[in-house]
This record gives sequence, structure tokens and C-alpha cells, in this order.
Amino acid sequence: MQIGLLGLGKMGFNLALNLQRNGHQVVAYDVATELIEQIKNHGITPAYSLEQLSKQLKERRVIWLMIPAGNIVDEVIAQLLPFLTEGDIVIDGGNSHFKARGLHNGGRG
Repeated sequence: MQIGLLGLGKMGFNLALNLQRNGHQVVAYDVATELIEQIKNHGITPAYSLEQLSKQLKERRVIWLMIPAGNIVDEVIAQLLPFLTEGDIVIDGGNSHFKARGLHNGGRG
């Protein structure tokens, strides 16, 4: 399977390597060019723009976002939309702030 991965922080970088190790073809992009160069050294296909990322993926694209939660997700999706077609899949795999409730008292809220 071909997967486009946006965001090469600690989680995204390791996810790209894991996907590749398990037989998937990964095309990776990050705003930090040095991270793109690092992942390229591991045999992952680099992309230096969202347009380039989308053009390197076959139709019915699967694009996995590993970027911080918040407005940036909406901004990136808006930038990505011109390069997507009907049937493409976008997965938001980033973190959000999660506050566990009730863990301090045995889970009783």
C-alpha cells in the first residue's frame, strides 16, 4: 500500500519507518527540510511540498497527518484540498491534549 505521511516529528518519523518495514511504500513530507533529508536516507520517498506529495501517490490517495492538534490541522487540510480528488483518504493521527479524569482516585471520576 502507498501512504503519504505529513509530519516527521518523533511519532511521524518512526511511523514512516514502521510502515516501510512492514512493506508499505511511504512518501513523506515535513516543513523541516532536514527531517525530509533524514527520512530519505532511510529509503523513504521524499516530498518537498504538499503538491509533490500528492503527485507521488496513486489515485485513491491515503494521507496520514502526524501534526500537532489544533488549528494547524484545519490549515494543512485546506492547503492539501486542491491536490485531492474524491475518494482520497486523510487520516488525522496527531495528538490532542488529553486530561485523564479520575485516575487519581481509582477511576471513579
